[in-house]
Amino acid sequence: SGLSTLDLSACDDACTDATIAEVAIRCAKLHTLKLFGCGSVGDSAIALVARHCAGMHRLDLSACGITD
Repeated sequence: SGLSTLDLSACDDACTDATIAEVAIRCAKLHTLKLFGCGSVGDSAIALVARHCAGMHRLDLSACGITD
């Protein structure tokens, strides 16, 4: 997909690890992803974003359920 920016802020019900994993795999050209307030998103989904979206410039994980 040619999607480059995606804002899912405060979409906690829709933002699961599975959803973000699909986004990462299918949207490799993504460079901005905003997940502010998506408390259901965990470490494994973010690891997939890092692996598949090499051109990521902006990743907002404020108030998410990830660890260091």
